[in-house]
Amino acid sequence: MSNFITVSSISYAPGSGTQEEVVAQTHKDLKNLVGECARATHPDLIALPETICGKFDEYVPGGPTTRVLANQAKKHNCYITVPVHQKERKTGHIYNVLALLDRNGKLAGIYRKYIPVYPEFDHGTRPGPGATLIETEFGPVGGVICFDLNFGELCQQYKKLK
Repeated sequence: MSNFITVSSISYAPGSGTQEEVVAQTHKDLKNLVGECARATHPDLIALPETICGKFDEYVPGGPTTRVLANQAKKHNCYITVPVHQKERKTGHIYNVLALLDRNGKLAGIYRKYIPVYPEFDHGTRPGPGATLIETEFGPVGGVICFDLNFGELCQQYKKLK
């Protein structure tokens, strides 16, 4: 295990159009952006912004965004976050998630947003269980999505997991 890793982030906002157009364009853009980022920074981990495909709900793993990013993780030998609205297979519940893919494109783990904000509830998004550590080759990785960072309760949960 190394003492340092390289983490890169990509800023991106989905465009407008029908849901199918937005998702198709986002996937095309992600292939280009992840490739450019990987060639420029040689990262161990690439972090992408929350709900990268807007309000598109998909299965994780197995959904189209996960498949696109899994191929990129393998191609560029890095971990990549999959920030999407996850449709849970068993219940159909929707969660705002940060899934983490390993260097082989396999799912390492999922963090579900702990404190969704009101517009997310209108979309049907449910709160996640709280602090979640995802094991990686460079140590555990914890997730926090957007407004979650403002809640000391979640920070306390992570302290207990240390």
